[in-house]
Amino acid sequence: MHFSLLFVIAALAPWTQHALGHPGEKVNAIEARSAANIRHALADLDGEDVSKCSQAPETLAWRERAMKRRMETFQRLRRERGITDDNHPYVHRRDNAAFTKWAATSHDKTGKFKFTTDTPRSEIFGANSTCILTPDNIIGPYFVQGEQIRSKIVEGHSGVPVHLEMSFVNTQTCKPTPKLLVDIWQCNATGVYSGVSAAGQGGLKSTFLRGV
Repeated sequence: MHFSLLFVIAALAPWTQHALGHPGEKVNAIEARSAANIRHALADLDGEDVSKCSQAPETLAWRERAMKRRMETFQRLRRERGITDDNHPYVHRRDNAAFTKWAATSHDKTGKFKFTTDTPRSEIFGANSTCILTPDNIIGPYFVQGEQIRSKIVEGHSGVPVHLEMSFVNTQTCKPTPKLLVDIWQCNATGVYSGVSAAGQGGLKSTFLRGV
């Protein structure tokens, strides 16, 4: 299988914080390297199956549907946040020192892509970041069972709004794989996880930034 992700940053928060994830985690370098080598070997084998599906009729139809869905989601998120062509919420008043610091920093993350309002949607939403799923155990600490099935996991925590979309395709049939549950979790901006009782964490009864 592989899945594609679309992260839509709908609005920028006027602040940043440094995060320290997985506090107290201890990793055995030799074991981690061995596990990574196994995953790379499996990925090389499965990658051949992914390439076979690239031009399959099922894949082309799935991509067209995904592109249309992503464009509609993007437009909906903009409407929900009041972002229009005549409304630019990203620009805030700054003093001279803040503006000088901002102006001296390159904020160009698009490389060769220069998107405008006239850019065809196929160029913006047609690409996929592809990852191959290989057998593995949970990577990293703080996985918990019994999380809520929901679409919004923020629970009031501050940060940059992010929309996450996943599409799963069976590389044996080149068709989308239905009826899957995806478990996601992350720490907040200060490195605190919910659902765990380790020192400095959110506690067993907390559920922020977790969901299925």
